[in-house]
Amino acid sequence: METTTADSGALLACMGAYWILVLVFVVLYIAGMWKVFEKAGKPGWAAIIPFYNTWVLMEVAGRPGWWFFLLLIPFVNI
Repeated sequence: METTTADSGALLACMGAYWILVLVFVVLYIAGMWKVFEKAGKPGWAAIIPFYNTWVLMEVAGRPGWWFFLLLIPFVNI
């Protein structure tokens, strides 16, 4: 089976559309988390820091800090 230029172009177009869609969802997620953090009285930039944002969400939810570590244990985090 031979790959043509048209096949390669179609694949590239699909991959480009996929990554644009992923980028849109990531931006929407960050914007939503930023607003949640600001409404809770926390700094909005904390929404983009991995692990720290989970810690802050535990504080916002009123959960003790050690719950964060439970999220790192498989099957316990469910």
